[in-house]
Amino acid sequence: MLDNISAIELIKQFICCKREEYKESFPNLIIRDDIFGLLERNAIVVYYPLADNEIDGFNVVRMLNGKKVNFVYINTARELIKQVFTAAHELGHIWKLDEYLISKGIDSQYIKDNEEQLMNRFAAAFLMDSDVFKHDVGEKLLEAERDGKAGKGRIRKNELLSIAAFLMDKYLVPFKAVMQRFIEVGFLMSEAEVDGILESKDDLSTLKEIINVESYSRLLVPPSKKKSIGDNLAVLVSNCLNDSDVNGHNLSFFCKEFGISLNDRLSDGGLIDVSGDALKQ
Repeated sequence: MLDNISAIELIKQFICCKREEYKESFPNLIIRDDIFGLLERNAIVVYYPLADNEIDGFNVVRMLNGKKVNFVYINTARELIKQVFTAAHELGHIWKLDEYLISKGIDSQYIKDNEEQLMNRFAAAFLMDSDVFKHDVGEKLLEAERDGKAGKGRIRKNELLSIAAFLMDKYLVPFKAVMQRFIEVGFLMSEAEVDGILESKDDLSTLKEIINVESYSRLLVPPSKKKSIGDNLAVLVSNCLNDSDVNGHNLSFFCKEFGISLNDRLSDGGLIDVSGDALKQ
């Protein structure tokens, strides 16, 4: 868990600024998979399934027409909830949350040492607005107390898992993100207890049962295995054909997967660099 209170408060301010900046196009506090549209406003996004790869996604910066452009890869072999969280995490990098925090006085070494945790904190707070999240948790706790499943600062584990499943479906986020958010908003105080639940196969099995019984449709959708590069593909192809830093075999594979026809331009030695190291030897 992050222990820098100033950084945590600044992340809240950063999110408020970004919500204000994009409020016309993305007015809802609960953004769910609209995060992909927001990401595509800020980067060229490559969607591609790699079932045997542990990578959920990443962001690289490459030169395109003399300008630095962000390329984000999203592994669509992952569950939608993981894709959503990955998109929000990478958006934190693209929006340069780290530079914002440093400009507000947070120690640069602290940022360097905790960068990924800070991006995860941003992603969770951006996808699960604090006020709305607290309201939802409060409503569910009242229901649990009426049913005798919670009270006097305690709650049955199965009921906790039930609330978590509801929130996963509502916000379209992974279980781990919800559990960490419980701690961040003060609903749960014990990080060790959360870690114990996250590592328990029995608890995860119970969570899956709850999701199936409650028919949480957003959580039951199989991975999309989507393959696309958004609306920037034509521009990307036309401007990158002269980049000779890509292996021709990989280029042919990529073009086949995405249905790109280069006619006879490939024979002239033109090559595409769409996502940096992903296509290189």
